[in-house]
Amino acid sequence: MELHQIDEKTIMFRKQAQTKMDAEKASLHALNAELLIVERDRRDAASKVEQCEQEVGLMERFIEEERIKTDEEIDKIVDGFQKFENAISVEICKLNLFVEEGLISCATTTAGTTTVPSVTSASTLTANTEEKIDP
Repeated sequence: MELHQIDEKTIMFRKQAQTKMDAEKASLHALNAELLIVERDRRDAASKVEQCEQEVGLMERFIEEERIKTDEEIDKIVDGFQKFENAISVEICKLNLFVEEGLISCATTTAGTTTVPSVTSASTLTANTEEKIDP
């Protein structure tokens, strides 16, 4: 009878071991499936990060190019304004010379706010303003 009991216990232990092994295999299979999903998600995330880094690089280059263009446009506008300002200054200096030489007399309106230059010698004024100023 002892032998029979030992055989039954052995069979029972083998069934328990097999059940545990089947459960562990199922668990391992589930973990492997989960690992595959995580690895796929990691690859997808890495791909997205790389794509976003490329887009950021493109945007940074675009922003830098636009900044350079804007700076150049601002420089052109400032240069144009300075040329215009210089041209106006030259014309004001010419008018002041004409006033000092008596070629232009300034008349004031009754309100006292507007001055209207009147030229005493048009040919002199024209002769003195022949140079062309490019604003």
